[in-house]
Amino acid sequence: MSRKQQIENAYKLAGDNASFYDGMMTYCTYFTELGAFELAEIFCDNDDWTYGDLPGIEFSRTGTMRKGAKCCDFCLGRIR
Repeated sequence: MSRKQQIENAYKLAGDNASFYDGMMTYCTYFTELGAFELAEIFCDNDDWTYGDLPGIEFSRTGTMRKGAKCCDFCLGRIR
């Protein structure tokens, strides 16, 4: 598979409706291709900082590739 195909296929949408947005990344340029582990960690942590304190929104994830998971998953949900 070419690099372009890997990147195009990296994002999978698991759910999308008025209440939540659930996704999964299976390819990380920083982690997989460049071996820039420090950058991958910064970007993963930035998700927590950016989305973690949004009013009315819950951000959750079970793992990141940087921390040993097979993918980077996330869910943004509306708090009711």
